[in-house]
Amino acid sequence: MPLCYEEIVSHGSLGDPAEGLRRLVLRGSAAATARPGQFLHVRVSDRLEPLLRRPLSIAAIDRAREEVTVLYRVRGRGTEALAQRQPGERLDVLGPLGNGFSLPEKGELWLVAGGIGIFPLYALAQAGLARGLEVRLFWGGESRGFLESAGLGQWSDLRIPLHLSTMDGSLGDKGAVTVPLGGYLKLNQTGPAKESQAARRGRSAEEARAAGSRRSAPGVEATEAEAAGVEALEAEVAGVESAGGKRSAGGCPAGQPPRDLSWAVCGPRGMMQAVAELGVARGFRVEVSLEERMACGVGACLGCCVTVRDERGRRSKRKVCQDGPVFPGREVVWDVTE
Repeated sequence: MPLCYEEIVSHGSLGDPAEGLRRLVLRGSAAATARPGQFLHVRVSDRLEPLLRRPLSIAAIDRAREEVTVLYRVRGRGTEALAQRQPGERLDVLGPLGNGFSLPEKGELWLVAGGIGIFPLYALAQAGLARGLEVRLFWGGESRGFLESAGLGQWSDLRIPLHLSTMDGSLGDKGAVTVPLGGYLKLNQTGPAKESQAARRGRSAEEARAAGSRRSAPGVEATEAEAAGVEALEAEVAGVESAGGKRSAGGCPAGQPPRDLSWAVCGPRGMMQAVAELGVARGFRVEVSLEERMACGVGACLGCCVTVRDERGRRSKRKVCQDGPVFPGREVVWDVTE
């Protein structure tokens, strides 16, 4: 069991303090073996309460400096206690734990994030760029302020295409991340029909920052706008599956060239389901990072089990802490009542 004591190098608010986002940089042995998509199981306080550790996704890895960065949102007793920890203190950490994202050898890597689901994808983007992959980000959040606080500037510095959306329409397309993703897919399948604003621009750094600041009532992740985006992607899935069953050699619809394309997805469950089903229907490699409440983090308590199916449709239980948190999108049973 990888137990270590990591020194807090820096710890503070990420962007606007009102968003409740925090950046924690740790120095120690975890950086030597950490991989994108893995997590640290952190004892947040030296006191007995809170008793249980908190799982924190690894956002960045710097092996040369022996540092890992985790980003989190303060939203309960555990993260409130963690937010009080100061630089120079040492944290009791289990990790890195779990199975992370697989990194393709070549081709394109699309990152699809909803809200703070963006956090575990930055390390993957860095690894993909280092390997020479073509990396593209689709990201949706509550508002322009949220995206900027959650690291939009850092993503902009990577110089990759950014396709953004906000629930209040203050930056990029209005709606969930399913809106720019669906628009970009439609454009690349049917040619330059009516393309979404974010997809048309490709969302480079300067364009993302200079986008208009239209404002309406702030949205949250489970709104009618997001539901509409998910329904649109579900319609795309149905369209692909009902197109006569014709596939090209690469698993894509007939008439569309096969592409060496991988998707990495993290965010609200409904969004991940719609995105994963669409990608799988088109024959792409899709991985999803699942989030479940966990107590032990090492597979003993069985509190984080999810249902998966194999190629023959046989179902079984898998532990998010050990077998995940990253799973092939084609294996996850999203609706266990099916």
